[in-house]
Amino acid sequence: MKWVRTNTNDPESFIAAYINKEERLAPFFDYEMSQTAEHQRLKELEPLNFDRETLGAILSDCNENLGRGGETAEQIRRFKQTDSAVVIGGQQSGLLGGPMYTAHKMISIVIEASRLEQTHGIPVIPIFWIAGEDHDIDEVNHTYFTDGVSTKKIRVPERNAEKTPVSERSFSKDEALEALLSAVKFLPETNVTAELLKALKGDIAEASTYTEWFARWMDKLFPDSPILFIDAHDERLREFERPYFQEMIRKNAEIRSGFLAKGEALNNSGWGEPITLDPDNAHIFIHVDGERHLLKFTDGYFLNEQTGRYWTEHELIEAAEERPLKLSNNVVTRPVMQDLVFPVLTFIGGPGEVKYWAVLKEVFHAFNHAMPIVKPRLQFTFIPRRAEKTLGRYGLSPGHVIRNGVEEEKQRITQDSETVNEAELFADTRLKLDNTADWLNEQLPDEHMFINASEKFSYRLRKALAEFEKEIKAGREQQNSHHLNRLNGLACWLIPDGVPQERRLNAVPLVNLYGWDVFERIQNELLSHQNTIEPGDHIFVYL
Repeated sequence: MKWVRTNTNDPESFIAAYINKEERLAPFFDYEMSQTAEHQRLKELEPLNFDRETLGAILSDCNENLGRGGETAEQIRRFKQTDSAVVIGGQQSGLLGGPMYTAHKMISIVIEASRLEQTHGIPVIPIFWIAGEDHDIDEVNHTYFTDGVSTKKIRVPERNAEKTPVSERSFSKDEALEALLSAVKFLPETNVTAELLKALKGDIAEASTYTEWFARWMDKLFPDSPILFIDAHDERLREFERPYFQEMIRKNAEIRSGFLAKGEALNNSGWGEPITLDPDNAHIFIHVDGERHLLKFTDGYFLNEQTGRYWTEHELIEAAEERPLKLSNNVVTRPVMQDLVFPVLTFIGGPGEVKYWAVLKEVFHAFNHAMPIVKPRLQFTFIPRRAEKTLGRYGLSPGHVIRNGVEEEKQRITQDSETVNEAELFADTRLKLDNTADWLNEQLPDEHMFINASEKFSYRLRKALAEFEKEIKAGREQQNSHHLNRLNGLACWLIPDGVPQERRLNAVPLVNLYGWDVFERIQNELLSHQNTIEPGDHIFVYL
């Protein structure tokens, strides 16, 4: 395994401007990415009270329930130290981990926590926040495999209209197993396949919800990782969060106005709306009969539009006393909740997350907290041996393929095999046939019978030429099929379905080819070079 650092961010993008510390973004964040900022953030955390003992017990129970092993006990012991801090990031509990960027985010969190601990000499704990309260099943019930030739969508059928949090949502084990067997049959058989299938079957048998299934699979990818899991829908955590939800109700006007102010400022700066600017959005969900509904604030009341139920501020604070707690966060209040619960030194997120954090500064300030340091996660593209050979054969770089695809190279190969420019030849022929048909029409009598016959003749002529051109093109593709197949296979790995690898493909195909430890190997390799890694780097991993 070898790896290369590069940068593939669009220079005009928000994330590029953020990494380059452009002054125009300074008003949207409390800290820049620097060692000075790290010292400042640690100073800010010092006087804040965090109940690390209770949180440690919650983390212990949660990780045990999710089947997490590794360094869990030792990390929780270190977390309980009064000077500990955390690096946090998270994701929904996607099917088999969802796209590979979930694993990449975990690697990024671990590397940043290790670097900060080495730099500042305090325990810095990596924490992965599983968004178990999320109810959008369409975002978690499917994933994509590749066999190096094509991609296959793997999906567990679900009742999409339900709004049940995924940490409460059970799945059909029979349908999950059927989808899994179909997916594994799609992959090439290797010396890992049988063991992989057995492990995946075991996870289905043991897990009762999507979140448990997700956590068990991620634990297999990172069995020795120091990272701790926390399920946002864990009952003990929700109980711990109760006073913070009540505070969010009291300060809801400040949350809404602060969010809108920064959202409008970001939009006016030309960066668009990363989160829809709805002035009535209360940014809190309420759970009714097992379903999750977003609260609105209108005419002085908190309103559940789905049921028509409404509450005054006082009534909703009283409702927050009910057990189990029936409230959860949305994308605006979740980051603040993480900061109220944990001593967050740094948040790690993808390019889209970093952008939407730009509208949250005043929301944090409503709770007398500064935003933590925000850092973009590492991006990865894994390059199998066959793909690496194809890159070399055609003189392509992975960055070029990711930016431009392989169509230009395929066209070049096809054109190089032509003795004449076939596209121009057929275009010229079409023009000549049209001119000939027009001339012929002019010579015939101007009678309906002849006009009708002439139009049919012209149509058949054009159709025959189009079919002939199609046959020539198919023959040319057959002649160059070995080249085109190689390039299609390359695209299938690097930009499957025209999408960057990490945003499309699941980890299972890589594990099947290169073993269970493929992600921990690159994590450990990068840990040994952690001081050379820059935020937002794109790592090309040659397998």
